Amino acid sequence: MFLLTSLAMAIGSTLAAGVTVGFDPALAALIGAAMSLLLGLVGARLVTLQARRLTEVAQAMASDHPERRASVASSGEFQELGDALNHMADKLERTTAELRGERDRFGVVLEGMVEGVIGLTLDGRVALCNRSATAMLGETKPPLEKRLLDLVRQPALKDLLERARAAPHLRPDEVRESDVPQVELAMPSGAKLLWSAWPLDRAGIGVLLAMRDVTALRRLETVRRDFISNVSHELRTPVAIVYASAEALCDGGLEEPPIARDFAETILRHAERMSRIISDLLDLSRIEAGAYDLSPSGVHVTERIRHAVRLIEPTTTARNQTVTAHIEDGLTVRGNPQALDQVLVNLLENASKYTPQGSHIEVGCRRDGERVELWVADNGPGIAASHRERIFERFYRIDAGRSRELGGTGLGLAIVRHLIEAMGGTITCEANEPTGARFRVWLHA
Repeated sequence: MFLLTSLAMAIGSTLAAGVTVGFDPALAALIGAAMSLLLGLVGARLVTLQARRLTEVAQAMASDHPERRASVASSGEFQELGDALNHMADKLERTTAELRGERDRFGVVLEGMVEGVIGLTLDGRVALCNRSATAMLGETKPPLEKRLLDLVRQPALKDLLERARAAPHLRPDEVRESDVPQVELAMPSGAKLLWSAWPLDRAGIGVLLAMRDVTALRRLETVRRDFISNVSHELRTPVAIVYASAEALCDGGLEEPPIARDFAETILRHAERMSRIISDLLDLSRIEAGAYDLSPSGVHVTERIRHAVRLIEPTTTARNQTVTAHIEDGLTVRGNPQALDQVLVNLLENASKYTPQGSHIEVGCRRDGERVELWVADNGPGIAASHRERIFERFYRIDAGRSRELGGTGLGLAIVRHLIEAMGGTITCEANEPTGARFRVWLHA
């Protein structure tokens, strides 16, 4: 534009000089007007081209090419406008990068949460759903745009959402746990979920829901209640018998030696039972608390199996039972000799107790990759599939009356499982073909 102005001034000076040397004034004026008009059109065209170029750059920045920048050859207002546009684009790119980073970090945290998180729109549709929530709802992908109450058809959830919407909006630092509406729901899958809800009015989300799977917690609470009840029940009977026998002795039974001896043997038998229960409970407590000194080392499996077979030989001989050992020599496992002895003896004693006289018991070991498998099997009545997962629970009995008659405390297999797990192994129970039960133990070699 500066060049055009300078050129117009030069032409005007030339025409003025021409008039002084004899040019026709009218002709000079006409030529000057024509030249001015031409230069004006050229200038307007250049201005239009610069404005269009800046417009195209601005549109590209606003669409899919934020990296585009304005390039203005001239100086003046257009140069200042181009520089301002470039500065704005640089700042916008930095801001966008920061927002993208915040979004990615938020997404990583949200997807990595164990708790499920769901954001609902004002009309109750799912606008946000992380991976945990998707799994808890039993969906394969986030159910975005679907109504939550269509996915979880429970009146208690509807009441929770209504209470959340009616609750006052609080800042995060003002929220107390007692202020957050909660409800526990049993899902069709069997899982128990604790739902919490907060009212929001941000980013199109009206209610934010958090879901926590409390299935394991509720199961542990049930196990604890059952454990206390079972301990009370197991101790109540022998204590009552000991009390009644002692009372009978004090009421004159001591005067009759045969009767006194029967009562004394009864007291001794049930005192021994209580002692076994208390001893097993202490062992379990020590194992779970990590106070049971295992001191893992290399244990020769062959020696431990032969030792366990010798220990139960009086029992199996008295019941006319045979024990066959299938041993692969040279195997060692990472464990504790005393703990492994307790595991093997317990499994062999159970096999002897719960199979009829004259039955056959097998015990053995073999290498299984980087682990060693040990097993104890019998040809008795076996264990139904419905019981196999629970027989390792404390005080769980398939036949409670028969177990007590045989002297069992209901804690042996629970101790076995805890010892195996403390040594880094696993134990399972399965059917033995054609009949009987087979316990399989895997320990690291």
